[in-house]
Amino acid sequence: MSPDPLIARRPRLDVATAEDGAGWLAFLRPLIVRELSGVQLVISDAHMGLVNAIGATLRGGDWQRCRTLPTA
Repeated sequence: MSPDPLIARRPRLDVATAEDGAGWLAFLRPLIVRELSGVQLVISDAHMGLVNAIGATLRGGDWQRCRTLPTA
C-alpha cells in the first residue's frame, strides 16, 4: 500500500542535539522511508559523521566535499 499523499507532502521539522553520525542518520533515514531515490550527488562538508551517514543511506550516489572560494 502506498503512503497517503497528504502525509507525504506534510512539512517536517527535525531537531538534532549533536552533529554526529547518529544525528545525521536520524535525519537521512526518514527521507529514504519517504521514498527519496535517485540521488546522484551529495555535496557537503567533510564532517565524518555526515559523510558516513550519507554512505549508509544514499547508496549509489557520489559524495563531493563542498569548497568555497576565498572572497577578496
